[in-house]
Order: sequence, then C-alpha cells, then structure tokens
Amino acid sequence: MNKNIWAIIGVMIVLCSMISGCASDTTTRSDFALDTVVSITLYGTKDESLLSKPFALIKEYDTKLDAFSDDSEIGKINQSAGINAVQVSEDTYELIKNSLAYSEETEGLFDISIGPLVSLWDIGEPEQKEAPEKDVIDSAKMNVDYKKVILNDSDHSVYLEDENMSLNLGAVAKGYISGKVKECLKQEGVDHAVINLGGNVVLLGGKTRFENFSVGVEDPADPDNNTIGTLSLSDNAIVTSGDYQRYFTDSQGKKYHHILDPKTGYPSDTDLHQVTVIAEDAFKCDALSTSLFLMGSQKAEEYLQKHNEVQAIFVTKDQKVLVSNGLKEEFNVNEKNKNTYTISYF
Repeated sequence: MNKNIWAIIGVMIVLCSMISGCASDTTTRSDFALDTVVSITLYGTKDESLLSKPFALIKEYDTKLDAFSDDSEIGKINQSAGINAVQVSEDTYELIKNSLAYSEETEGLFDISIGPLVSLWDIGEPEQKEAPEKDVIDSAKMNVDYKKVILNDSDHSVYLEDENMSLNLGAVAKGYISGKVKECLKQEGVDHAVINLGGNVVLLGGKTRFENFSVGVEDPADPDNNTIGTLSLSDNAIVTSGDYQRYFTDSQGKKYHHILDPKTGYPSDTDLHQVTVIAEDAFKCDALSTSLFLMGSQKAEEYLQKHNEVQAIFVTKDQKVLVSNGLKEEFNVNEKNKNTYTISYF
C-alpha cells in the first residue's frame, strides 16, 4: 500500500442517475481502507447485509498486506530480510508468487521488491521537494531484485536474501483484493455489482441481465471533470495507471511521478501519460497497468498482440489515444475531446 490517501482514480462509474433504465434497487457502502476510499454498489437489491463479508475481507487483506506496518505479513517479511524466512497465509503467498511470475514475464520491469525505491522517493500527494541524489538512488536500486525473493511452497514461507530488501505490493494488491471481493459477492448470491478500490474497478455481471455498465476513462488533462470516452462492459476489471495524480515538483519545476522503473531507479520516462487495462482478471489488470506503462506504447502494443485476453487504452504525452482492436465495439469516444486527441486503433 502507499502511505497516503492519493490513488490513481483513472476510471469512474457513470452515475446511475445519469443513465436511463438504471436498476431501481441499489445499495452502496463506502469506507476508508487500503489508504484510499473503497466502495461497493450492489444492483438489483437493497440488502445491506450482503456487504458485511466483502468489507470484512477488505479489512483483513489491508491488515495482511500493508508494507508500512510492522505487524502485517509483508511488514514481517521485510523486517526479516537477510535473517530468516517468514511463514505467511495462503493468500499472501499466492499474491507474492503470482507477482513474481509477472516479474519473470516482464524480465524484471515489474518488480514487487521495489520497496527500497518506493520508500526513498516517497511520492504521494503533489508537493515541492528535491529528488534524491543519484548515488543514493543507485544504492537503493541495488536492493531491488525479484530473483532474490525465495519462496517455499511446502510451508508458504518467504525469504528476502539481502537485509536491505523490502517488498511493496502497491502495484497489485488492490487488483488481487478486488478479485477476491468479487468471489465473495458471488458466494453471497450477488449477480450485479461494482467494486471500486481506489480506482481499481471490478464489475460483477452487468447493471442488469440485459444492460452493461458504462465506465468512463478519465481525461488525464482534466481527470476530475472530463473523460476521453466510455466503455460498455460487464464482468470485467478496469485499472488505470498514470503520471498525473501522485507526483512532486522540484525547485527547478521538474516533475517526478510515482511510477518507478526498477531498472533505472527513477520515475518511468516513456511516451505514455496514462494506461487503462481491461481484462476478466483484476490482478492481471493491476499488474499490467504498471508494466505496460513502463514498457512505453510500442512495446506495450507488441505485448498485447500476443495476449488477446487483455485489452488496453493508451494516452500518450503527445495527445494520442491508442485503443486495442478488441475494444472497437465497447469504446465510445467523448465527442468533446475529438479536437484534443487523435484516436487510433491497433
């Protein structure tokens, strides 16, 4: 998790009152967890008791996975770095193991051992401060290496080989948790719901049996008030990463955003401004929203050509919107932005 309440919102559910034919029976609950505001809306029911187990589950995972708490499972792993392995719950072990698989797939571009760099840069809500010195960044970068995260399947233990290593699951935790919340709601008999964990949106079914949800993809130039378009979706996860919500500016006016490249130790420097990923698997969306952002548009497009189960929308720094072909029917461009952005498909 992150040490502040700022989250990359990225996607927004178009409010029920703005859509004709909205289901009349809904119930919503919001809370503060995972260092952000989380909410769940059920469609077709007003039974608030159905939300008790999902919110208890969110709190449970928040306690387990907080990298900045000494009492969490991740905190205990980090405290024992270079000393001994730590046995963790099956869920935490599964999350770490699945994350390391993405590290292998992206050749270390995605790396949950990025904790030393995250702590060093400490990028949260917008502020003015100076960047760390290069030698300090290089020193922290030496302690980032997913290959030194040692797993033991027999007892679900995790060991960090070097004493200055630390895990940070901020890039995948919300995706993993939202997927588990969806499973929980299904077990509770819920058929239609929106799960929003600080902008990591998961859809259970559609708004009704016959109508999809309408999900807006925010405009990075005006994230609070405008969208670049809307997606008509059901039973999907949607996650956005961008460089415009969490950052700081130095005394010379240079901006440093929070998406750190483990290979350089610095904030990512590609042609991308925003990445939105759509897939059935919420964990996959969360991991790939970061990974594709770090790749840049060309390599990200090449990756998607090989993974048809994933769709994406990229917004580049030169105001191009690149939409994967699988979204041609689902994505509707905001007419207001047609003169601002160049829309193309790949």
